[in-house]
Amino acid sequence: MADELKQKDIAIASLKTQVQSFEKKINNRDIDNLESERDHYLSMLDEKDVEIARLKEVLALYESGAKETSIKTFLTGFTGIHCNMLGEGRYRVYFSPGKRTLRFVPDDAGDVVCPDGNVSIPAIGRFTHFEKIRALQAVSEDQDVIISLA
Repeated sequence: MADELKQKDIAIASLKTQVQSFEKKINNRDIDNLESERDHYLSMLDEKDVEIARLKEVLALYESGAKETSIKTFLTGFTGIHCNMLGEGRYRVYFSPGKRTLRFVPDDAGDVVCPDGNVSIPAIGRFTHFEKIRALQAVSEDQDVIISLA
């Protein structure tokens, strides 16, 4: 009986060791999972911070004029421009020979539609050198609007 009791004690000690080993593995997995989840949320936070900064730049450009009637023109993206001089309607757009300016000519058969002063022209993507939102110069000649991409 004494031998059987010793074997049972040895078996119990072995089982306790195995249980402790499993508990450590479970705790390590939980920590790894928590760290992974934390890293995921931190990366999402960084992405949101970048987007917030971009939107603040856009807002600052919208609010940069002293009056509502002040001229506000800026590059909003790789192919996007906002200009409050452009009214609702259609335009034909012409590049200057050096691709440094755009001329918007009102035309009912024009290809470019301008809702709320915003236009997207895929062809200008190569010439805008877009890195961030920036102000552009715009002038009006009769009914035409000329925007400098430089």
